[in-house]
Parts: sequence; C-alpha cells; structure tokens
Amino acid sequence: MARFHPSRFPDELKADRAGAAEYAVFEALVDDLPDDWLVVHRVRWIDGPAQGWRSDGECDFLIAHPERGLLVLEVKGGHVGADAATGKWTSTDARGTAHEIQDPYGQAMRSKYALERHLKAHPKWKGRHVPIGHAVALPGCLKTGVAAPEASDAITIDADDLNRPREAIERALDWWHLTVHDEWTRDGLTLVERLFVHREFARLRLGARLGQHEREFLRLTAPQSRVLDQLRNYRRAAISGCAGSGKTMLAIEKARRLADEGYRVLLTCFNRALAEFMRTQLPPPRPAARKAGAGQLGLFGDPEVEVEHFHALAARWAKRAGIALEEPAPGDADRFYDSVVPEALLAATGRLAERFDAVIVDEGQDFAEAWWTPLQALLSDPDHGILYVFYDDNQTLYRRGGRLPIDTPPFALTTNLRNTRAIHREVVRWYRGNDAPDAIGPEGEKPETLGYRDETGLREHVRRVLHRLVHDEKVPEKDLVVLSPHGKTSALWRDPQFGNIRLTDAWPPAPNHVQFSTVYAFKGLERPVVVLAEVARTTGRLEEIRYVGSSRARSHLVIIEERTD
Repeated sequence: MARFHPSRFPDELKADRAGAAEYAVFEALVDDLPDDWLVVHRVRWIDGPAQGWRSDGECDFLIAHPERGLLVLEVKGGHVGADAATGKWTSTDARGTAHEIQDPYGQAMRSKYALERHLKAHPKWKGRHVPIGHAVALPGCLKTGVAAPEASDAITIDADDLNRPREAIERALDWWHLTVHDEWTRDGLTLVERLFVHREFARLRLGARLGQHEREFLRLTAPQSRVLDQLRNYRRAAISGCAGSGKTMLAIEKARRLADEGYRVLLTCFNRALAEFMRTQLPPPRPAARKAGAGQLGLFGDPEVEVEHFHALAARWAKRAGIALEEPAPGDADRFYDSVVPEALLAATGRLAERFDAVIVDEGQDFAEAWWTPLQALLSDPDHGILYVFYDDNQTLYRRGGRLPIDTPPFALTTNLRNTRAIHREVVRWYRGNDAPDAIGPEGEKPETLGYRDETGLREHVRRVLHRLVHDEKVPEKDLVVLSPHGKTSALWRDPQFGNIRLTDAWPPAPNHVQFSTVYAFKGLERPVVVLAEVARTTGRLEEIRYVGSSRARSHLVIIEERTD
C-alpha cells in the first residue's frame, strides 16, 4: 500500500460534501496504489520572500512517485459540469441543488504552478527541475457529463476510473510527458515529505516509573498536529491555550516545519530556561547525507531554527550593532528590561541587514506591548512576514502582557493534554481565562497537600517528600523538580541539603541532586513530578502561582503550603 498522510481519512471531514468526495478518492487510492507511491491529503503551503510573498497555495491531494513525478489532484463532488454559454461551473448534489463552483481544471492548474514555484524556491532544491502535472477527480459523475475544452479525458478521473485509480493516475502523468531526472528520483519524495509529511510530532521522554502516563500523554498530543495543519492557511495567527494544552510543543514543531520549508526562523520566549529547553528539542544542523540512491537524506539535513529568549536576543543584536547596553542601576531594572533593551533591539535592526522569514513567540502573555515593534522589525517583510504568537490568557505573572499585534481571533486550545485529570482539577481551581479547559488524560493520583507552620516544619516536609519520591518510589531525579515562589531568599535555598539529597539549580541534576527553581523561571516547562513548596496565603499573586506551579506537574503533584489556622 502507498504511504499516506494522514494514514486514515479524518472522520470529521466525511460529513460535508467536499469531504465525502475526497473520502471516495482516498479510499480508492488506498486500495490500488503500491508501496512506492506517496499520497498527501489536503496540502497547504505559505509562500515566502523568494516567491515575492505571492498568495499561499493548497491542493486536495498531492501524489508523488520517484520515477513518474508529481501530480496535483483537485477533487469536486456531485455532478459537475460547465455552462457553454456563460462558462460557469456547477456541482449538483443528490437533492438536485446546483452549487456554483470554481473551474476545477483552472484550480488544479493554478495549484500546480504555485506548488512548482514553491518547491523550486526551497533552498535545498533551488533551481532544480520539478516534474509536476495536474488532474481533476470527479467521483460523482462520468466524463461524458463534463463539457469543457480544458477537461481532457486523460486528466479527468471519474467514477469509473476510481475502480482502477492507479491506471488513471499513471495515465494523467503520461499525458504531461514529464521529464524525471535523477535528482528527483533520488531526493524528490524526501523534499515532499520534509515539507508536507510530519510523522513525529511530540518528542517527550518516557520515564521508567511514570512510563504509562507518559505514553498516554504522547498519544494525546499527536492530534494537535491538526492545529498546525490549520495554521498553514494563515501567515499570522495567535494561539491561545490553557497551561498544559501543548502550546510550547506546537510552537517548537511549527518552527521546525517552517524551517523544513526553507524559511529562516526565530523561536523566542521570555524565560531563559524555556529557551534552553526548546533549543534541546531542535537539534543543531548537521551535514546532510549525500549518499546516492533513493531513500537517502540526499540534500536534506536537520532544519535550522534560531532559539533565544527575548532579552538575550536583544542584547546580542545590540552588541553586533555597536550599541552599548550598561548594567541597570539599582532600582532601575524594570525600566531597563521593559524599555531600554527592546529599544536597543529596534535600533539594531536599523543598522544590521540580517532578518528572519518567520518569528514564533511562545508564552506571548509575558511580552510587553512595546516589544512587538522590534520583533516585527526582525522580519524580512514586517508587513507580510510570518508571525505566530502562542499565549495563555490566564497567566499574568509578570503583568506586562498587552495587545497582541494580530487582529484575527485566536485559535483556542481548550484541552489540557499535559496533566492527569486529578492534577487538572487542582489547576482549574485557579483558572480565570476565557475558555474553560477540560482534560482527557489518565485519571492519576490526587495531589498531596501538606501543611507547615514554621520553617522547621517546611524543611522537614521537603526532606521526607524527597526521600520518599527518590528512594522509596524510585522517581529519577531528572523527573522531579521543587518549585517555590521565592528565589535566592527561599528558606529552602539558604540551606539546600535535605538528608542525602541536595537541591541544585543546574540541569541536568547530578546523582542525589534535585532541581530547584522559582515558579516564575519554570514557566513553560514541566516535569512528571512537582513539589510546589512555600505556598503562603500572604504570597503576592497567589492564584497565578498556584495555577502555574501546579500545572507544571504531569503525573504527580505535592503542595506544601503554610497553615495559619
């Protein structure tokens, strides 16, 4: 059987008229095409600066073969025909209602040329020949009912043809007299797959003890790739989601996919630790394999994405542009980081020629409104360059988030895919966003809540919890983190030794060491097990701390809170 993407036709598309017609074609191709064919359903792409920011493209099916070339297939349902007098095309449904449609052959031809330009502009394929043709599938009618000069029988696949679709596909490719060179045979399908087929979506590591939950989270995260497919239709978009809805993994994967398409991509965020994590999920480029023969990577290596947190990015650009940034004066840190550093980045863009084709921002709620101007100035085309912003409208820990530079309504991610349902119930107590989230993960254990009255009680709880988790329950140290609202002033950090376990701010932790972080610095990150300590009712912004801190735990949560009663 041919390689299909997606491997199964999406159930939600079968109900509408267009989807039903595509389903008929999909099933016919599944039954008849052999292993050396590749079929991609509902292909979308965004044109970049190399194409002069032309309109973006799409096609219903893209069918590829290493020795026969590439076929763009447009599908129209119902009884399709053209009026000879007016030239208008209609599709008549089963109830006899005629719907005006676009000329399917014109659509297929435009998609073919647009896709050919897109492939030729890819930096790993630039200037190479693309053997590409187009055809139209009409599963609801016969060719005799289609009267139009451009509707050649050779490139028309009707209801009868779907009984032997391989023959029809090969007939259409033969009609175009395509010249298939060695480079297409060797690397053509790799090019198509790198651009339009995304098998590995979430790269989550599986822990030994917590493996069952982790495998379930991995399974639940995979369908989020459909959101990325939707984003193919948008050059700029905001994506809103609760903690645990997969925003960071979506941002990472979108950056990787855009880089695969040949764009120079910046992935940025507010937190240094989050930037370091995202960088580990996008391996640095390595030399591409250049061995001859089909199935090799050929021209293609790992994608290139620049990952940097906002202030480090601004400081680096300022230094390269010769703009001095002195350390902030005592008491002036807020103004320095909120205004001085972003203004230096904007000034640097006026002196440096370097630009990005796409900018992706994670944790966008932490970006001040004035920061969007220098970020957009980093784009090769500030007006049309690709910009995606992922944000949580419930999080206001830094209280600087303002209006986003995107006017269209956000895509809403309302499902928590990170936490067990038991942890989710704790998290949602502190949620104040617009779209109430739900959870579909495993039930898991109820979060533990321990109370303390003084520092001695706090430290004793932490010592016992860490000993039990690491030594008795065999939780690997790398799967565990202790979070606090406080930093270096924390009662835990002043003396970080707890029995034979020591807290550390280093990552990864050494044996018998457990990572310690503030809730603020850990935003956007997660661990299978979280100990949220030093939670006091007198702590400022208690709701946000409880929301962010609790939602970092995927499988188990321990809350150590101060008791005053």
